[in-house]
Amino acid sequence: MKIVLLIGLALMTGVANAQTSVNLILNPGMEEVTAQGFAANWTGGEFGKLGRNVALDAQIAHTGKNSLRLGTTPESFVTSAAADIRVKPKTAYYISWWCKTKGLEEARAYLFLQTNKAQRVLPEADQFGTTEWTQHFARYVTGDEETSLHPVLTTHRIGGGGSEGFAWFDDVGVYESTFPAEIKPLYERFKRNLEGISETAVVLSRTSSLTLWADNLEARIYREGGVPDYAKPASSLKISGARGEQNYAQIALLPTNDLSQVSLVSGALKGPGTIAAAQVQWWPVGYTNIIRTRDTQARTGSTPDIVLKSAPVDAKTGQNSPFLISVKIPSDAKPGVYRGTIRVRAGDKQ
Repeated sequence: MKIVLLIGLALMTGVANAQTSVNLILNPGMEEVTAQGFAANWTGGEFGKLGRNVALDAQIAHTGKNSLRLGTTPESFVTSAAADIRVKPKTAYYISWWCKTKGLEEARAYLFLQTNKAQRVLPEADQFGTTEWTQHFARYVTGDEETSLHPVLTTHRIGGGGSEGFAWFDDVGVYESTFPAEIKPLYERFKRNLEGISETAVVLSRTSSLTLWADNLEARIYREGGVPDYAKPASSLKISGARGEQNYAQIALLPTNDLSQVSLVSGALKGPGTIAAAQVQWWPVGYTNIIRTRDTQARTGSTPDIVLKSAPVDAKTGQNSPFLISVKIPSDAKPGVYRGTIRVRAGDKQ
């Protein structure tokens, strides 16, 4: 049994401008093959022996005909390196690759960067177990003296027991300054997932003075983030739950002029029965200033973190002011759809 709260209103979304970029990897899809039957511009190395634990696979590929297959070696690494790329110091480079794994129960597959100065480990690069083709993304900023780099495809088997596992790599890319248009939206989604930002946002209302939008409990709504470009128009906000549950969502105000003493006013929910207005609660979302993080890609600055007491707050021009709302469903509520309205009040105006 589910009970749904519908809070009325609606409107539109924007579209982000895409940029283009050139892949700096030679033979990124392993389609060019040498006379020896291996991918051109790719090598093995100290931990990768061509024909033994590194091979060109013409049976399995993400796109095209080929991929590189890396096996595993007990308590060691297996590697395959791309050709070296000339890069600029103090410049951002964006990396993507596809990987498929089989039997990596005591091992992992990943990609790292070898620069002219050191090995650079990328975050969120590991893939384990048996998985289908998965796309990975990373961003790396070169150091003051880094002038070259190349990706190194890798498996690392932690233990000495168990059977051999495999990883297939395909469609490797390195791009200067930004991803190309076809990859950038996927990377933005990847970043949002890392930051806990979901793609469930909806725009409930947009006027010349105020945009009202909403998202689920897990979303992080940043003050300066605006309305997400993936937000869809909706005529209502739905909160679903069962008897006895307390369920949550977030509503965010984005005003074009400062609003003082903003609060929410809820009424009773009507449906097969009545859920009293007192069962609908709200709290402003507070922020913590994050100064430093261990992850260089993590967001710093004003970050949504705490729930404040239920009291009016000021909403600043061009900044999101989010509120947490909840509906506590009575244990004896009748099944069905309940409808109600939450009004936004600024001072004594609604």
